[in-house]
Amino acid sequence: MKRLVCAAVLSGVASIAAVNLASAQEVSREDAVRQCVAQAQREAPGAGDPTDPASAARYGIFSNCMRRLGHRP
Repeated sequence: MKRLVCAAVLSGVASIAAVNLASAQEVSREDAVRQCVAQAQREAPGAGDPTDPASAARYGIFSNCMRRLGHRP
């Protein structure tokens, strides 16, 4: 009985740790998005129309920034 309770407790702790790790990665991604959007807006201002070449430049800046920070754009 003690082994079963111990296994259940360890399993619960492991699942909580996994959830906390996933949450930390999400926050990290959110911060990366904020940082990369700000960089793209700063380096390619005024891009609003999708056909505007500045929009492609802004996307390239954002994409490169996200990859540099270790995230998928």
